[in-house]
Amino acid sequence: MRFDWAGHALLVRRLRFIAINAAALFLFAAFVIIPFASHIGALCDDVSDSAEQFARLQQFAQAGRQNHEQLDTVFFSAPEERLASADLHAFLKTLTQEAGLDLLGLRSVTTRQPITRRSIAVGLEVEGSPAKLRDALIRIETARPILVVTGLTLRPSSRDTDAVLRAELTIQGALRPPPSRAALLESGR
Repeated sequence: MRFDWAGHALLVRRLRFIAINAAALFLFAAFVIIPFASHIGALCDDVSDSAEQFARLQQFAQAGRQNHEQLDTVFFSAPEERLASADLHAFLKTLTQEAGLDLLGLRSVTTRQPITRRSIAVGLEVEGSPAKLRDALIRIETARPILVVTGLTLRPSSRDTDAVLRAELTIQGALRPPPSRAALLESGR
C-alpha cells in the first residue's frame, strides 16, 4: 500500500505540475500572444490600406502627368496680359473671317466678374446671319485655350435685311496662374 500511495502522490504532483504549466501557458497566450497577434494584424491591415491608397495616388499622379499637356492648353501661355490679349485678338479676327462674319470692332475690355484672378477680356462686335453667328459661338466655346462668352447682346442689323444680326460679345480667357511657392522651391529658383 505504501508503494501505491507514493505512486499516487507522484501522479498528483505531476498532474499539478502539468495543470500549473498549462494554466501559465494559457495565461501567457491570453495576455501576451493573442494581444500581440491582434496588434500585428491591425498593423498589417493599416499597411495594406496605406498601400492601396498609395497605389491610387500613384495612378492619379500618372494620369496627371499624362494629362499635363492637355491642361496646358486650358490657359494662355503668354506670360503677360498684353501678349495674351494680342493672341486672343488675332484668334478672334481669324475666326470671324473664317465664319464669314463682318468684323465691326475688336477691343480689350475690363469686366466686373473675371473668370479667374488672371484673365483677359475682349469685346467683339460682328454682323452676320444667325447660322454664322451660332457657328462662330460654337467655335469660340470649344477653342483652346478655353474661352468663355460672358456677355452677348443681339440686335437687328442697321442694314435693311431681316436675316442679318449684330452681335456684341464679351469673351474672356484665363492666363496661366503663377507657379506656387512649393513649385518654385522644388525647381530651385
